[in-house]
Amino acid sequence: MKFAWQLMILISVCLVGVTACSSDDPVPPTEIRIITETPDQVGDLESTIAAYQTRDATSAEVSETTPNTALTTAPTTVAQQNNAATATVFAPQATATTVSTATATQLASITPLPTSSPRPTATPLPQGFPTPSRFNLTVAEQLFEGGRMLWLQPLREIWVLTGDAPDPTSGTWECYIDTYIDGQPESAPELNPPDGLVPNTDFLGAVPAQPVRGFGRIWRENPLVRQSLGWAIVPETLHSTRYTYNADGELNDDDEFELEPGTIELGSFFQQILILTEDQVNAPCENKGGTWSIE
Repeated sequence: MKFAWQLMILISVCLVGVTACSSDDPVPPTEIRIITETPDQVGDLESTIAAYQTRDATSAEVSETTPNTALTTAPTTVAQQNNAATATVFAPQATATTVSTATATQLASITPLPTSSPRPTATPLPQGFPTPSRFNLTVAEQLFEGGRMLWLQPLREIWVLTGDAPDPTSGTWECYIDTYIDGQPESAPELNPPDGLVPNTDFLGAVPAQPVRGFGRIWRENPLVRQSLGWAIVPETLHSTRYTYNADGELNDDDEFELEPGTIELGSFFQQILILTEDQVNAPCENKGGTWSIE
Protein backbone atom coordinates (compact mmCIF):
# COMPACT_ATOMS: atom_id res chain seq x y z
CA MET A 1 0.00 0.00 0.00
CA LYS A 2 2.79 2.38 0.88
CA PHE A 3 4.42 1.76 -2.49
CA ALA A 4 1.17 2.55 -4.28
CA TRP A 5 0.68 6.08 -2.95
CA GLN A 6 4.35 6.92 -3.52
CA LEU A 7 3.93 5.85 -7.16
CA MET A 8 0.89 8.09 -7.47
CA ILE A 9 2.83 11.11 -6.26
CA LEU A 10 5.67 10.44 -8.75
CA ILE A 11 3.21 10.17 -11.63
CA SER A 12 1.52 13.48 -10.68
CA VAL A 13 4.83 15.30 -10.59
CA CYS A 14 5.69 14.05 -14.07
CA LEU A 15 2.31 15.15 -15.44
CA VAL A 16 2.72 18.64 -14.02
CA GLY A 17 6.18 18.96 -15.64
CA VAL A 18 4.85 17.81 -19.02
CA THR A 19 2.01 20.35 -18.84
CA ALA A 20 4.40 23.22 -18.06
CA CYS A 21 6.78 22.36 -20.90
CA SER A 22 4.02 22.06 -23.51
CA SER A 23 2.64 25.60 -22.94
CA ASP A 24 3.83 28.52 -25.19
CA ASP A 25 3.13 31.19 -22.54
CA PRO A 26 5.57 31.76 -19.74
CA VAL A 27 4.62 29.63 -16.78
CA PRO A 28 5.08 30.92 -13.28
CA PRO A 29 7.34 28.92 -11.02
CA THR A 30 5.74 25.77 -9.77
CA GLU A 31 5.61 25.12 -6.09
CA ILE A 32 6.74 21.63 -5.25
CA ARG A 33 5.50 20.21 -2.01
CA ILE A 34 7.11 17.07 -0.68
CA ILE A 35 4.93 15.14 1.71
CA THR A 36 6.92 13.46 4.40
CA GLU A 37 4.04 12.16 6.48
CA THR A 38 1.65 9.40 5.57
CA PRO A 39 -1.89 10.72 5.11
CA ASP A 40 -4.70 9.08 6.92
CA GLN A 41 -6.57 8.51 3.73
CA VAL A 42 -5.20 8.34 0.21
CA GLY A 43 -7.67 8.75 -2.65
CA ASP A 44 -7.46 7.19 -5.96
CA LEU A 45 -4.94 8.23 -8.59
CA GLU A 46 -7.34 10.33 -10.65
CA SER A 47 -8.53 12.43 -7.68
CA THR A 48 -4.98 13.22 -6.64
CA ILE A 49 -3.93 14.30 -10.16
CA ALA A 50 -7.05 16.47 -10.59
CA ALA A 51 -6.41 18.23 -7.29
CA TYR A 52 -2.82 19.17 -8.24
CA GLN A 53 -3.84 20.35 -11.74
CA THR A 54 -6.61 22.56 -10.29
CA ARG A 55 -4.17 24.15 -7.81
CA ASP A 56 -1.54 24.85 -10.51
CA ALA A 57 -4.10 26.37 -12.88
CA THR A 58 -5.37 28.74 -10.18
CA SER A 59 -1.81 29.81 -9.34
CA ALA A 60 -1.07 30.53 -13.02
CA GLU A 61 -4.21 32.70 -13.43
CA VAL A 62 -3.29 34.82 -10.42
CA SER A 63 0.25 35.38 -11.74
CA GLU A 64 -0.96 36.42 -15.22
CA THR A 65 -3.51 38.96 -13.95
CA THR A 66 -1.08 40.68 -11.58
CA PRO A 67 0.78 43.49 -13.46
CA ASN A 68 4.48 43.99 -12.85
CA THR A 69 5.06 47.80 -12.81
CA ALA A 70 7.97 48.10 -10.42
CA LEU A 71 11.36 49.04 -11.90
CA THR A 72 13.09 46.85 -9.32
CA THR A 73 11.31 44.07 -7.43
CA ALA A 74 12.90 42.28 -4.50
CA PRO A 75 12.75 38.46 -4.41
CA THR A 76 9.51 37.06 -3.00
CA THR A 77 9.79 34.11 -0.59
CA VAL A 78 6.90 31.82 0.11
CA ALA A 79 7.35 29.76 3.23
CA GLN A 80 5.47 26.53 3.45
CA GLN A 81 4.54 25.10 6.80
CA ASN A 82 3.61 21.64 7.88
CA ASN A 83 7.09 20.28 7.20
CA ALA A 84 6.96 21.50 3.57
CA ALA A 85 9.95 22.64 1.48
CA THR A 86 10.54 26.34 0.64
CA ALA A 87 10.42 27.71 -2.97
CA THR A 88 11.64 31.20 -4.12
CA VAL A 89 10.05 33.10 -7.05
CA PHE A 90 11.97 35.95 -8.80
CA ALA A 91 10.05 38.70 -10.62
CA PRO A 92 11.55 40.20 -13.82
CA GLN A 93 13.27 43.64 -13.57
CA ALA A 94 12.79 46.56 -15.94
CA THR A 95 15.88 47.50 -17.97
CA ALA A 96 14.82 50.89 -19.46
CA THR A 97 13.62 54.22 -18.04
CA THR A 98 11.12 56.26 -20.07
CA VAL A 99 10.24 59.99 -19.91
CA SER A 100 6.62 60.99 -20.28
CA THR A 101 5.50 63.15 -23.22
CA ALA A 102 4.41 65.97 -20.87
CA THR A 103 7.85 66.11 -19.24
CA ALA A 104 9.64 66.18 -22.61
CA THR A 105 7.37 68.99 -23.83
CA GLN A 106 8.03 70.99 -20.67
CA LEU A 107 11.81 70.64 -21.04
CA ALA A 108 11.67 71.67 -24.71
CA SER A 109 9.63 74.79 -23.89
CA ILE A 110 12.21 76.21 -21.46
CA THR A 111 13.66 79.42 -22.91
CA PRO A 112 17.48 79.53 -22.54
CA LEU A 113 18.92 82.45 -20.62
CA PRO A 114 20.78 85.07 -22.68
CA THR A 115 24.56 84.66 -22.61
CA SER A 116 25.28 88.41 -22.77
CA SER A 117 23.54 91.72 -22.21
CA PRO A 118 22.15 93.41 -25.31
CA ARG A 119 24.14 96.39 -26.51
CA PRO A 120 22.37 99.72 -26.80
CA THR A 121 22.09 101.16 -30.30
CA ALA A 122 22.87 104.79 -31.01
CA THR A 123 20.07 107.04 -32.23
CA PRO A 124 20.87 108.16 -35.78
CA LEU A 125 21.60 111.88 -36.15
CA PRO A 126 19.49 114.05 -38.44
CA GLN A 127 20.77 114.69 -41.94
CA GLY A 128 23.47 117.34 -41.91
CA PHE A 129 23.85 117.24 -38.10
CA PRO A 130 27.46 118.26 -37.30
CA THR A 131 29.65 116.44 -34.81
CA PRO A 132 32.16 118.13 -32.47
CA SER A 133 35.56 118.90 -33.98
CA ARG A 134 38.51 118.14 -31.69
CA PHE A 135 42.21 118.47 -32.28
CA ASN A 136 45.40 119.61 -30.58
CA LEU A 137 47.15 122.81 -31.56
CA THR A 138 49.93 125.09 -30.38
CA VAL A 139 48.83 128.29 -28.67
CA ALA A 140 50.71 131.31 -27.34
CA GLU A 141 48.96 132.96 -24.36
CA GLN A 142 49.58 136.11 -22.37
CA LEU A 143 47.61 137.66 -19.51
CA PHE A 144 46.91 141.38 -19.22
CA GLU A 145 45.43 143.61 -16.58
CA GLY A 146 42.07 143.57 -18.34
CA GLY A 147 42.05 140.30 -20.27
CA ARG A 148 44.32 138.08 -22.36
CA MET A 149 45.63 137.48 -25.88
CA LEU A 150 45.83 134.14 -27.72
CA TRP A 151 47.83 133.23 -30.82
CA LEU A 152 46.67 130.14 -32.73
CA GLN A 153 49.59 128.80 -34.72
CA PRO A 154 47.82 126.91 -37.57
CA LEU A 155 45.44 129.82 -38.22
CA ARG A 156 47.96 132.61 -37.64
CA GLU A 157 45.20 134.50 -35.88
CA ILE A 158 45.37 136.53 -32.67
CA TRP A 159 42.28 136.45 -30.48
CA VAL A 160 41.88 139.36 -28.07
CA LEU A 161 39.76 138.53 -25.02
CA THR A 162 38.72 141.67 -23.19
CA GLY A 163 37.30 141.30 -19.71
CA ASP A 164 34.30 143.16 -18.37
CA ALA A 165 35.35 145.51 -15.58
CA PRO A 166 35.84 144.81 -12.79
CA ASP A 167 35.86 141.01 -13.58
CA PRO A 168 38.44 140.12 -16.28
CA THR A 169 37.31 136.44 -16.41
CA SER A 170 34.50 137.02 -18.91
CA GLY A 171 33.67 139.52 -21.63
CA THR A 172 33.96 139.82 -25.41
CA TRP A 173 36.50 138.61 -27.92
CA GLU A 174 37.54 139.53 -31.46
CA CYS A 175 40.00 138.23 -34.07
CA TYR A 176 43.02 139.88 -35.74
CA ILE A 177 45.31 138.55 -38.46
CA ASP A 178 48.89 138.04 -37.30
CA THR A 179 50.91 140.28 -39.62
CA TYR A 180 54.14 140.27 -37.67
CA ILE A 181 57.22 139.16 -39.63
CA ASP A 182 60.54 138.20 -38.06
CA GLY A 183 62.97 141.11 -38.24
CA GLN A 184 60.36 143.78 -37.61
CA PRO A 185 60.56 145.82 -34.36
CA GLU A 186 59.26 143.78 -31.45
CA SER A 187 58.24 146.71 -29.24
CA ALA A 188 57.96 150.51 -29.16
CA PRO A 189 60.66 152.21 -27.02
CA GLU A 190 58.47 155.28 -26.49
CA LEU A 191 55.84 153.23 -24.60
CA ASN A 192 57.02 152.80 -21.03
CA PRO A 193 55.01 150.92 -18.38
CA PRO A 194 54.44 152.51 -14.96
CA ASP A 195 56.77 151.72 -12.10
CA GLY A 196 55.84 149.36 -9.33
CA LEU A 197 53.82 146.16 -9.15
CA VAL A 198 50.53 145.37 -10.83
CA PRO A 199 47.71 145.87 -8.31
CA ASN A 200 44.72 143.59 -7.88
CA THR A 201 46.20 140.46 -9.43
CA ASP A 202 46.63 136.84 -8.38
CA PHE A 203 50.24 136.85 -9.60
CA LEU A 204 52.43 138.02 -6.75
CA GLY A 205 55.26 140.28 -7.81
CA ALA A 206 53.78 140.86 -11.28
CA VAL A 207 55.38 143.84 -13.02
CA PRO A 208 53.57 145.65 -15.89
CA ALA A 209 55.23 145.21 -19.27
CA GLN A 210 54.76 145.96 -22.95
CA PRO A 211 53.80 142.92 -25.16
CA VAL A 212 56.19 142.11 -28.01
CA ARG A 213 56.22 140.66 -31.53
CA GLY A 214 52.75 139.75 -32.88
CA PHE A 215 50.90 140.59 -29.65
CA GLY A 216 52.84 143.84 -29.37
CA ARG A 217 52.02 144.95 -32.90
CA ILE A 218 48.25 144.44 -32.42
CA TRP A 219 48.43 146.12 -29.01
CA ARG A 220 50.41 149.11 -30.29
CA GLU A 221 48.50 149.69 -33.54
CA ASN A 222 45.00 149.49 -31.98
CA PRO A 223 44.51 152.10 -29.26
CA LEU A 224 41.15 150.57 -28.24
CA VAL A 225 42.78 147.19 -27.67
CA ARG A 226 45.62 148.77 -25.67
CA GLN A 227 43.17 150.74 -23.55
CA SER A 228 40.92 147.69 -22.90
CA LEU A 229 43.68 145.22 -22.05
CA GLY A 230 46.15 147.48 -20.23
CA TRP A 231 49.67 146.25 -19.58
CA ALA A 232 50.81 142.66 -19.71
CA ILE A 233 51.28 141.09 -16.26
CA VAL A 234 53.04 137.81 -17.23
CA PRO A 235 55.39 136.90 -20.12
CA GLU A 236 54.02 135.25 -23.26
CA THR A 237 53.78 131.45 -22.92
CA LEU A 238 53.76 128.87 -25.74
CA HIS A 239 51.96 125.57 -25.03
CA SER A 240 49.99 122.76 -26.68
CA THR A 241 46.31 122.40 -25.84
CA ARG A 242 43.02 120.80 -26.93
CA TYR A 243 40.72 122.72 -29.25
CA THR A 244 37.04 121.68 -29.48
CA TYR A 245 34.38 123.22 -31.67
CA ASN A 246 30.73 122.42 -30.86
CA ALA A 247 28.38 123.42 -33.63
CA ASP A 248 24.87 124.57 -32.80
CA GLY A 249 21.65 124.66 -34.77
CA GLU A 250 18.14 123.24 -35.10
CA LEU A 251 15.96 121.16 -37.41
CA ASN A 252 13.71 122.93 -39.89
CA ASP A 253 10.32 121.77 -41.14
CA ASP A 254 12.00 119.44 -43.64
CA ASP A 255 13.97 117.70 -40.87
CA GLU A 256 17.17 119.27 -42.16
CA PHE A 257 19.72 120.67 -39.73
CA GLU A 258 20.32 124.41 -40.04
CA LEU A 259 23.71 125.40 -38.71
CA GLU A 260 23.95 128.23 -36.18
CA PRO A 261 26.89 129.83 -34.32
CA GLY A 262 28.59 127.37 -32.00
CA THR A 263 31.02 127.39 -29.10
CA ILE A 264 34.76 126.82 -28.77
CA GLU A 265 36.49 125.13 -25.85
CA LEU A 266 40.15 125.92 -25.44
CA GLY A 267 42.51 124.86 -22.68
CA SER A 268 44.49 127.61 -20.96
CA PHE A 269 48.08 127.35 -19.78
CA PHE A 270 46.81 128.43 -16.35
CA GLN A 271 44.71 125.29 -15.80
CA GLN A 272 41.47 126.83 -17.03
CA ILE A 273 38.97 126.07 -19.79
CA LEU A 274 38.04 129.02 -21.96
CA ILE A 275 34.55 128.96 -23.48
CA LEU A 276 34.14 131.22 -26.51
CA THR A 277 30.81 131.66 -28.32
CA GLU A 278 30.75 133.03 -31.85
CA ASP A 279 28.40 135.61 -33.33
CA GLN A 280 28.56 134.23 -36.88
CA VAL A 281 29.05 130.83 -38.49
CA ASN A 282 32.25 130.33 -40.48
CA ALA A 283 33.02 134.03 -40.40
CA PRO A 284 36.40 135.32 -41.60
CA CYS A 285 38.81 136.60 -38.98
CA GLU A 286 37.89 140.28 -39.42
CA ASN A 287 34.24 139.42 -38.57
CA LYS A 288 34.93 136.72 -36.03
CA GLY A 289 34.09 137.32 -32.38
CA GLY A 290 31.55 136.93 -29.64
CA THR A 291 31.58 136.43 -25.88
CA TRP A 292 33.86 134.41 -23.65
CA SER A 293 34.07 133.10 -20.09
CA ILE A 294 36.08 130.73 -17.91
CA GLU A 295 34.47 127.39 -17.11
